[in-house]
Amino acid sequence: MASTVVITLLALAAVLILARRAQIRLRLSRAKHPSLQGHSKMARRVARLVPFYEFTGDGFFDCDGAPPEVASRRRGAFLRLAMLFRDRSPRSRAVTQSLEKGLSDVGFVNRYRVPFQFRRQVREHLPQGMVAEASSGVQIQDLDGHWHYDLSGSYGVNVFGYDFYKDCMAEGFRRVEA
Repeated sequence: MASTVVITLLALAAVLILARRAQIRLRLSRAKHPSLQGHSKMARRVARLVPFYEFTGDGFFDCDGAPPEVASRRRGAFLRLAMLFRDRSPRSRAVTQSLEKGLSDVGFVNRYRVPFQFRRQVREHLPQGMVAEASSGVQIQDLDGHWHYDLSGSYGVNVFGYDFYKDCMAEGFRRVEA
């Protein structure tokens, strides 16, 4: 009888300790990340529940239920665009490819620039250069001398242009130099 009481008290103490630890952990998580979106561990757990899929072959060009003639025109245009990029910017693509393994930003942009369902086909056929030779306003010049609008999603650059950031950096340098 005494041993049953001791075991019950130990079990109760263990439950109370675990409950307190869970409460502290939950408070810490909520203090750090007020939503599920910001909590990386929870986001990974939820992501495991979502099935992965991707569009390949014909499914890539008619994923929206387009008629066969539209899908065929899409395929032709996509392949022409791929050839144009391949022939037009070989230096930019080669330098970007050499940097991808050692520079995390290049790998990140390559991995997440298009939705995952289309990623493999786009990466295979439309590899992009991520290194700029020069910039002006909201445009960048690639290593092959071609000017492009920067549509990378950088809000500040798209609103203010690169010149604003160049001026800010020059001003900051001037202030700390003195």
